[in-house]
Amino acid sequence: MGVRILDKELELRDAAAGAVTTATAETGIAVKPGKERNFKAAFHVTGIALGGTNAYELAVEADADAGFASPVELGKIAVSNLGNYEIPISAALAEHLEAGELRIRAKANVSGDTSPSITYGAFLMPAV
Repeated sequence: MGVRILDKELELRDAAAGAVTTATAETGIAVKPGKERNFKAAFHVTGIALGGTNAYELAVEADADAGFASPVELGKIAVSNLGNYEIPISAALAEHLEAGELRIRAKANVSGDTSPSITYGAFLMPAV
């Protein structure tokens, strides 16, 4: 069973976009988190090449600039297998770091010596 996106506008990356083989930052989406509402980035890893020195990190970045001239990392997680991962994001912290409307994006950091690649989807959702 795959991940079900409740709101396509909150999608950070579509897993159907294919594998990532180098450090790749996705296109950001505009959000207005508000100080009182926390949220999380949910990642669904559907493919991963293990072996050698392969290593993967999934991260969430924010910037007030649509071009991400100076992105701020809101959180990251090391990934070593298929499955679901979450990065909690404090709305108050996000707003403190980047006041006003934010752009948020997913980023994959990929390294290794054995043809590293990772396929994943990601979206924002309210923290429960």
